[in-house]
Amino acid sequence: MNTPKLTITIIDDNPEDIQLLLNALQDDYQVNAALSAKQGFELFSQQKPDLILLDINMPEMDGYEACRRLKQDPELKDIDVIFLSANDHTDEIIKGLELGALDYLVKPYDTELLLRKVKSAVHRLESTKQLEQQAQEANQIVYTMLSESAGLSTTINYFRNCFSANNLDELMSATIDALNSINLNAAVYFHIIDQRAFSSSSGEATMLESELLQRFSAYQEPFFEQGERLFVVQKQSVVLIKNMPTDSDKRGSLKDHLMTLLEGCNAKLSHFSKLNAASGQKLQSIKSAVREAQQTLAELQLQQEQHKKQSMSLIDNMVADVEKSFFSMGLTDTQESELLGILSKTGQLQLQHMENGLKLDERIKQCVLSLSKAATEALD
Repeated sequence: MNTPKLTITIIDDNPEDIQLLLNALQDDYQVNAALSAKQGFELFSQQKPDLILLDINMPEMDGYEACRRLKQDPELKDIDVIFLSANDHTDEIIKGLELGALDYLVKPYDTELLLRKVKSAVHRLESTKQLEQQAQEANQIVYTMLSESAGLSTTINYFRNCFSANNLDELMSATIDALNSINLNAAVYFHIIDQRAFSSSSGEATMLESELLQRFSAYQEPFFEQGERLFVVQKQSVVLIKNMPTDSDKRGSLKDHLMTLLEGCNAKLSHFSKLNAASGQKLQSIKSAVREAQQTLAELQLQQEQHKKQSMSLIDNMVADVEKSFFSMGLTDTQESELLGILSKTGQLQLQHMENGLKLDERIKQCVLSLSKAATEALD
């Protein structure tokens, strides 16, 4: 591909001098000309040249005044100017340089000298453009390094806050803060076992955002992109970024950064899942033990009731048998009353003892019920 020719504008009120310059330059450069400074400025409004060859002695506006106006114009001040003049006095040359001219060419023109001065100006222009490009590249490198440094700082701080989080709410808060710190407008969804959490940069996630986040939790790819929106999908989280940059390089770098952040986030979510699973297993074991205790206690209570009835029946039978034997023993009425009193008292004591046992069973039953309720509430 051919490099476009540089543009040179000649401003001179002498058509013959213009023609001489055109003949010398037109093979290597794109050249246009004006017969006055006013016409020259009209050309500048249509096309900004790379170099101006400016005659000094012109009517209406001389070259010095034209150069002064050029250097005061923000759009034109960086264009190099070579003065053209039949006057080679030192003070005239100094005046031209003071006005910001690059060089001074004395008429009549020596073609070789003209070409050398133009080539020198062109070389300076190309060097300046190259330096500007290098400066832009250097600024971009510095910007990239600063961005990466800021991103690294954000990642380190996020990992610190992430790993110190004790629950989903604290982890969600750390995640939203990290995304806000890199100017991302986001909505976030966490899901582990039977727990869910939603949030966004503006506070609560909207109903539509929540619906979309839950739908994308089943998406098989790590990214879904549509315009400025990006869904980042992980095993236990989905993040919606609503203001992704359109520049492909910045977008790719940001996606890598987001994946790094979410890897730390999902490590913490997996940790929460394992803790919840272990807690659930322990609670299920406790609940199972409580149920066994309840069943055993119910069986013991039934046995206690049956034992109480049997004991009462045995006591009643014993008293009846003793009363029947009084006739064969030849006991007096007083002796019979004393013996029956002893038997009755012993029976009452035994019954009281059995009643105390039943009350103790009831207390045990209440403890088991309380434990069962606590375990059930914890599981729910």
